[in-house]
Amino acid sequence: MRCGGEWVVLGQASDIMRLLVVVLNYRVTDLTVQCLQALSPEVKSVPGTRVAVCENGTGPSAVRQLREAIEVHGWSEWAYLRDVYPNQGFTGGNNLVIREALAWPDPPEYVLLLNADAFVQPGALSELVRFMD
Repeated sequence: MRCGGEWVVLGQASDIMRLLVVVLNYRVTDLTVQCLQALSPEVKSVPGTRVAVCENGTGPSAVRQLREAIEVHGWSEWAYLRDVYPNQGFTGGNNLVIREALAWPDPPEYVLLLNADAFVQPGALSELVRFMD
């Protein structure tokens, strides 16, 4: 299994990861980019939220497209790309990302698995964290 990507180390105590949103991409790269677009304002409204995109074996062109979208749109402050090959399936891709995040000195309090074809509505992440707290 080949893995790529690296976590962005959070700089301040106020940046402790509260919520990690995991989005799995397999042959739906355009939908994954749209999902990230929908997440962008929501991530900014919930301090400590990060998004991990697991590119799960689609191939190098999908990795390039996702990496470019993250850079061009300025999402690198909160979005992370992990590429995996070959495809590890839904469980394998999600578990890879979650396992890495839980090994951090300050792991996320909550993890949300979000399908690439799901677009969060305004207030959804803040309501989720409020409920979970």
